[in-house]
Amino acid sequence: MIRAVCIYNPSSRNAPSKSLINDLRRRFLDHKYFVEFQVTEGPFHGTELARNAAGSGVDLVIACGGDGTINEVVDGLIGSPIPLAILPSGTANVLARELRLPRDLRKIPALLPTWKAQRIALGKCAERHFVLMAGAGFDAAVIDQVDAGLKLRYGRPAFALAAFRYWAAGSFAPLKVSIDGNSFTCTFVVVGRASRYGGSALRITRNANLMSGCFDVCLFRGGSRLHYLRYVAGVLTRTHHRFHDVTCASANVVEISSDVPVRIQMDGELRGFTPVRLELVPDALTLLVPPEFLRSS
Repeated sequence: MIRAVCIYNPSSRNAPSKSLINDLRRRFLDHKYFVEFQVTEGPFHGTELARNAAGSGVDLVIACGGDGTINEVVDGLIGSPIPLAILPSGTANVLARELRLPRDLRKIPALLPTWKAQRIALGKCAERHFVLMAGAGFDAAVIDQVDAGLKLRYGRPAFALAAFRYWAAGSFAPLKVSIDGNSFTCTFVVVGRASRYGGSALRITRNANLMSGCFDVCLFRGGSRLHYLRYVAGVLTRTHHRFHDVTCASANVVEISSDVPVRIQMDGELRGFTPVRLELVPDALTLLVPPEFLRSS
């Protein structure tokens, strides 16, 4: 019998109900997984629960929630060989979409025995880690302004409304970015470890790959509302990388600074302000991934 702890956020959008948890527990048992479900009670509690689970000698930790919950659980597993599996929930869950996991949680117990353990690199900023991406400028400002009630009720449309409001204000602070020692200026930068962005078909860092050993970085240098309308069109049509004022590069270290403090997000959660140093930590986490994902990577 495989012993596992599933850490879930009851406040996340699409959080599993008690009846669904009971159903999942039975389904996991059918496939030789004894799963204890543990609930987060506030910010960063997921990190504590994951660290305790790893120290207790379990065979597996499962994160059930959005990318923010997964991010917390990951921080609790740093330095541990205990593998992490994902039960998709939350508003977007970019990682679940990147791994092409089914949205129906009931399908996961039967699939879990076929998943493969892979050691992957993570991004690091100060003492925090990120799996998917970090951003400074536009996206972090939108996350800062999104209405929590609208996010819980409507999901992604709440972000679209916040993005429109921020765009309409037209205030895009300049950023100074160093990519492996090469200097650039821009108003928005995404440092990616995954090709997907925002839980949809968007591909800002289109060459990013969880299995790779580097960041994929995308900088948008324009600073007007008109520039950003063009950027949106470019991202939607996957042509932004051809724009003369967009720079794409691979990197291991990215440093971001600004004359005024600018919000930073990691895995869709606010994580402070500039200046920051983002570095890649190789062989940092054991992640269970479907074989289909490995074949396509």
